[in-house]
Amino acid sequence: MAESKSPAGTPLGGMAIAVDIGGIEKELASLWRTQSAEKSQALTRACSWNFIVFANEEAAFKVAKGFADEMVRSVPTRSILVLNQPYATTGKPIEAFVSANCQIGAGGGKLLCTEEINIESRGKGAEHVPSLLRALVVPDVPTALWWAGAPPDNASAVRMLLSGVERLIVDTSNAGDGSLTKLAHVGGLLDGVTLVDLNWLRTATLRTLLASMFEPPVGAAPLWDIARVHMTVSPTSMPAAKLMLGWLISRLKWTVQERIPRGAGASWRMLSRDERPIGVDVEVLPKAVRSSGLDSLVIETSDGTRYGFTATDGSLVRVDGPPGGPRAISAAEPPTEQLLVASLGSRGRDRLYGVALHRAMELDR
Repeated sequence: MAESKSPAGTPLGGMAIAVDIGGIEKELASLWRTQSAEKSQALTRACSWNFIVFANEEAAFKVAKGFADEMVRSVPTRSILVLNQPYATTGKPIEAFVSANCQIGAGGGKLLCTEEINIESRGKGAEHVPSLLRALVVPDVPTALWWAGAPPDNASAVRMLLSGVERLIVDTSNAGDGSLTKLAHVGGLLDGVTLVDLNWLRTATLRTLLASMFEPPVGAAPLWDIARVHMTVSPTSMPAAKLMLGWLISRLKWTVQERIPRGAGASWRMLSRDERPIGVDVEVLPKAVRSSGLDSLVIETSDGTRYGFTATDGSLVRVDGPPGGPRAISAAEPPTEQLLVASLGSRGRDRLYGVALHRAMELDR
């Protein structure tokens, strides 16, 4: 990389160097020697996670790479980015490129540098990717794999990549209706691997906001008197709605009775824990305000009292319900790179996600 006088925290991006597959580690060692000789500052290699990005489409790969490059500012990783092109008929079966991403530490001290390995497989070259990943991960460091793009729906396709992987990260904001059932089956077959959903983390603020409406002085009594639930989502965000409903169903011990056919959106008839009927409607709008695609959720009790939120823009929501009546509250959704950082921390082990996912499966029946 060229010498840089970037301020603290600014990444110093390195040019990707094409390398022979069998010589990746050798080339990385050479890269670090070169960097150390060129820099006047002390250089430290940092790695607290192996972070694998796997994508089957070039567009998803490019987007994911941008987020992964931003993420290493907060979590030093050995990043291994795989673009798998199983139907490609031209080009080498497998290629690799290495680079270093460096940023100046606080106070202008040491350069903190992380490694990035890019792998492109084509056609039958994909057969070599699992063994290559096993050889490239740093030992004694946890490993996460982000399946970029639409979540996987075939456990066997995922399982061969997960040797030594602790967390499988997906984003259901890229999923279609009906995909949660397939994802739940995939997750159920991944023994010892924690499934993390970026869109579940993205909507955490909304779940916290909704739960806070029933703290004192309001209390939990209105939750046992819910008669209707109405949600609005974007055309591609039915999974977000179903996960939110799965969370409500699990917390309030509802029973899903039947799905009611309708054109756009979805409707269900449910029973409360004391067998009162509850109507649930999810309306699909042409475009969502929020990245998660979940723009509003309004709960109505049997006496007509309403509790809930409606997005007014990407960072503000209007909250309805006592006490205080309608009011605006800040509820911004974190950017994807921050969600990736969270997925590697304690929030990536949220047991409620698995519960909500399996209860959401009932909505597809």
